[in-house]
Amino acid sequence: MKTILTSLKTTSVILALTGSALSLQAIPVPISGAISFSGTSTIDGTSFVTATRFTEFESVFVGAPSALSGDYVGTSGAAVIMTPFTWSPSTASTPINPLWTFISGGNTYSFDLSVLHEDFASPTGLLLSGLGTAAVSAHVPDGGSTAAMLGGALLGLGFINRKRTPSKGC
Repeated sequence: MKTILTSLKTTSVILALTGSALSLQAIPVPISGAISFSGTSTIDGTSFVTATRFTEFESVFVGAPSALSGDYVGTSGAAVIMTPFTWSPSTASTPINPLWTFISGGNTYSFDLSVLHEDFASPTGLLLSGLGTAAVSAHVPDGGSTAAMLGGALLGLGFINRKRTPSKGC
């Protein structure tokens, strides 16, 4: 009877530790700052007045250091992947997940566009505004907690199996 109670206590401790480790969650941190991009784009017309969409973005990079602030400082020159989209009508493409993304310093930066508005169009210029969610995902190597949980679980299973296996002397 004492062996069964010891086994149950060991199993309970392992399950409690595993449960507490699994309940840890990442807490989002606010992002602040300004960013700019440089590159070329192709539209589906000869003028921004008659065109309705960007069909392609080429050679897009994060802008000059002087145009960056906050969380974007130090990302100048990173290659950016831009998603082509329709701006007229403004609801044709939204949401766009992601509108842009790039990697710098091991971190992935992205922006998901949820609302788009055309503010102004002329034959040679286009002013768009919108709302969305910016994200910076830090590349963090595993600190060993996964291996510790796996080892604890295997140790617990070993103890349970050892208690269930009848000894040869009986």
